[in-house]
Amino acid sequence: DAPVIHIFSVTPDQIAAGECVGIRWSAGGGTSYTRILRNGMVVLNDALTAGQQMDCLVEEGDYTYRLEAYNVAGESVAEDQPVEVLPAASLFD
Repeated sequence: DAPVIHIFSVTPDQIAAGECVGIRWSAGGGTSYTRILRNGMVVLNDALTAGQQMDCLVEEGDYTYRLEAYNVAGESVAEDQPVEVLPAASLFD
């Protein structure tokens, strides 16, 4: 079966530098493993088909989180979630 992404959320989608986002995911269908990337770099490799994790960001800028779900045949599906990291002081101006 083809892999299917049921849930992929990265919240909140806007934080101050030094804060953390929560990542939740769930994949099914024929998914045998998942991986999570941030701006193309692997954050979590060979992850479970469902789970949650915190990721803390210290540098301001725009980030894109991607969940990739794979089956044993190498087929994959992916979903992206954007996060904006603001300068630490800007949320309090």
